[in-house]
Amino acid sequence: MLALLDLSYNNFTGSIPRCLSNLQNSLLVVNLRKNNLEGSLPENCYDGALLRTLDVGFNKLTGKLPRSLLNCSSLKFLSVDNNNIKDTFPFWLKGLPNLQAFTLRSNRFYGPISPPGQGPLAFPELRILEIADNKFTGSLPQDYFVNWKVMTEDGSLYMGDYNEIPGYIYEDTIDLQYKGLFMEQGKVLTSYATIDFSGNRLEGQIPESIGLLKTLIALNLSNNAFTGHIPLSLENVTELESLDLSRNKLSGDIPRGLGSLSFLAYISVAHNQLKGVIPQATQITGQPKSSFEGNVGLCGLPLEQSCFTPPTRQPKEEDEEEEEGVLNWKAVVIGYGPGLLFGLVIAHVIASYRPQWFVKIVGPDKHKETDPVTLFMSMDSRWDSFNNKNNKESNIIIMINALVVGLPACRPDQIRALVRFKNEFESRCCNNSDYFHCVMCDNTTGSVTKLKLPSDHCLTGILKPREVKMGKPTPFRTHPI
Repeated sequence: MLALLDLSYNNFTGSIPRCLSNLQNSLLVVNLRKNNLEGSLPENCYDGALLRTLDVGFNKLTGKLPRSLLNCSSLKFLSVDNNNIKDTFPFWLKGLPNLQAFTLRSNRFYGPISPPGQGPLAFPELRILEIADNKFTGSLPQDYFVNWKVMTEDGSLYMGDYNEIPGYIYEDTIDLQYKGLFMEQGKVLTSYATIDFSGNRLEGQIPESIGLLKTLIALNLSNNAFTGHIPLSLENVTELESLDLSRNKLSGDIPRGLGSLSFLAYISVAHNQLKGVIPQATQITGQPKSSFEGNVGLCGLPLEQSCFTPPTRQPKEEDEEEEEGVLNWKAVVIGYGPGLLFGLVIAHVIASYRPQWFVKIVGPDKHKETDPVTLFMSMDSRWDSFNNKNNKESNIIIMINALVVGLPACRPDQIRALVRFKNEFESRCCNNSDYFHCVMCDNTTGSVTKLKLPSDHCLTGILKPREVKMGKPTPFRTHPI
């Protein structure tokens, strides 16, 4: 009797003949993969059927999955990938106790993949689940994988070929996205444990129960809307070779434990919201940059973004220090400049007019007579009191006033003569600056050559018509202004 029907990789058209149901008591394998078959899967699987493999992938089938498949209790491999089947997730397939692999890739399946109100999904023998590129939505509960028992047991994959058909060597094959590439894999039921939920609209956090699947080799959750952190429990999936979490909304750091996975040959977390340092383990740093790009906060190899960039604010601080230095020097100049000038002028005036208290301190031999630089405009009527010890403070103020007005230089004896001349008049109505509007002295001899008196009648008295002798007989004329 016919046990294996393999019509794959042909160009058959039309629908699947219903007469195949007449052979279900003998058929173990039906492979119609990669043809141009149309219509829906027939409801022709009856109780007691021996069918173990049904592969109708890469056709143009429509409709829904027939519920009569539950009658095929021996079914281990079911592939309907790359068709136009429109249906919800077949939770009812959990009634097939021996189902080890099924793929729904690239159809029009929709809705949640978690049974509402029924507890965690239970596929005790399942080791391959491919539902990529559909329209599945919703989130996965944290205990989603707790009942996937066969993938939680060490060494459960390597079991020998189950399709032992006398006179035939048959291997189930499937197109898997593995290590970033699509490839046709043989012996899938004896060598692979894969989960591919990519290309859907799943959201929420990735369940921590994924870490229970010790024999999982490939995990692809890319192109969804998963959020939260990468599960720390992934470091317990010690057989993992391929991990693709790219193009989600994952945040936080990349778990360092991933670097301890000895068999991890491919990893991609590109285009998420991850941050921090990429774990510096050989399995991770050996990946291409494209595996980590699109995460603004990530740094470290293999990315060019270093985690130890020098502070960018240092040059600004140096500029501020330099600017502060310039301002400090300006303050020094502004503060000490006038003080230094003031001190030099005081010293020069004292040295020029030799007050008695100064001569007593310095000594007559130590003082060198010099011509005064200026004549005081606001000269006090008591010039002789300049030598009075009790008037030192006022005398210094007079000298400062003389510096400000800046009159021509005259010899000290000429100055004393002018004071005596001024004292011959009453000057109660005069301002201190009105005594002499202009005094002119000879630049060579230092003698007074011209004197202008104020014209506002502040000086009163009798002008004696005689020569005023100042040292040498040096007459000078007075001209009221």
